[in-house]
Amino acid sequence: MDNAAGVNAFGGGVFFTSNDFGGTLSIADTTMTGNTGGHWTQAQSGSVTNAGTAVGTNCKSLTISNSTIQGLNGVP
Repeated sequence: MDNAAGVNAFGGGVFFTSNDFGGTLSIADTTMTGNTGGHWTQAQSGSVTNAGTAVGTNCKSLTISNSTIQGLNGVP
């Protein structure tokens, strides 16, 4: 909670990158709130196309289940 990625950095809550898009990211039973930093979601497959403002990721697939993921001030 309340992590800061820093100036011009990404993924205050989670930063996961797989430059060849071979890795998979699963977030389960997790609460991430109050995090700051840049964010993006680039997932090649799966139903999740936006992981919100706390996550920066390049991955093959992304799964989020039973979790609350928010940036600063509760922004998803």
